[in-house]
Amino acid sequence: MSNLMAGGLLSPTNAAVLSAFGARTSGATVHELGEGGGFSQAQVWRVATASGENFALRRTPADSFDRSRVEGLHRLLAWVHGRGVTQVPLPLAASHGGTLVLRDDAWWQLEPWMPGAPGTKGSPVRLAAAMHCLARFHLAAATFDGAGPQVKWYFTGFAPSRGLAERLGHIARWNAAECMVLRGLAQEYDWKELCPLAREILELYEHAAPAVAARLRLGSETPVPLQPCLRDVWHDHVLFTGDVVTGLIDAHACRSDTVATDLARLLGSLVGDDRQAWETALQAYQELRPLSLNERGLIELFDSSGTLLNGMTWLHSCLRLKHRFSHPQRILDRLDQILKRLRHLAERV
Repeated sequence: MSNLMAGGLLSPTNAAVLSAFGARTSGATVHELGEGGGFSQAQVWRVATASGENFALRRTPADSFDRSRVEGLHRLLAWVHGRGVTQVPLPLAASHGGTLVLRDDAWWQLEPWMPGAPGTKGSPVRLAAAMHCLARFHLAAATFDGAGPQVKWYFTGFAPSRGLAERLGHIARWNAAECMVLRGLAQEYDWKELCPLAREILELYEHAAPAVAARLRLGSETPVPLQPCLRDVWHDHVLFTGDVVTGLIDAHACRSDTVATDLARLLGSLVGDDRQAWETALQAYQELRPLSLNERGLIELFDSSGTLLNGMTWLHSCLRLKHRFSHPQRILDRLDQILKRLRHLAERV
């Protein structure tokens, strides 16, 4: 797990990694933030330097790391940043010229710590700013071309959404038999606070899954423009200073799909089931990037299927994969939020 000592002191491994990124990290102290993204096995720390600069240090075990995909992502971020979307942090180059450092069976990267804090609740101005920033990202990313093996992750085209087809596959795998297994595992699990949440998630999932799957079958055949998308852009990944977006962070789920996946993910986390706020936000987005009728239709489908599957993804990770989290209360809080939206979905289908 962590290679950082308590109190923000650097271990020899961390000191060696930071030194590979240059003198600006001299005199650094660190503050562990825990897992970066939940399921990726990555860890993230905030690095504070003697010069006053702050960085995010990310560590990912080598056995769960696709170097080609991440190098392609770093090229994409540089491309987008160079076209004016300066809210995305650019990974720093190490002394060897690349943006990744291999040390102790893990890959490391360092990037600027972006200013600001998440939060748009009750602020139409901030909501519009988030939509404008996402639209600018999409417009810039649509002009990026992957190279070599990276093109399978980052490309443009016109075809059905891969993401919707994958969600249909998840519903097929998480069938009645699997739900029964998960119920049993939840009863035996030593994380007792999880058990009542798991029971309700499974009950609501089984109620709503058939209707959502039927809609997914139609949507997964609908061709739409495809381009690099963030795919995990949610409330905590959009940072504000005042009413200005100053950070669009953690792009590690990025790959090509329809922009509908980003719009559904972000709006679901920002405004939940407030449909008037959805319409207001989509109008703001379309001030910069218009949406086709098919794209508009797929937004609701991504949102409903994401609402259905989010809780099951966490249960699968906790109960089947036995994933342990350094901040369990954060997971319980997220499951509470997922349940609120899942109850609304179950009422609608």
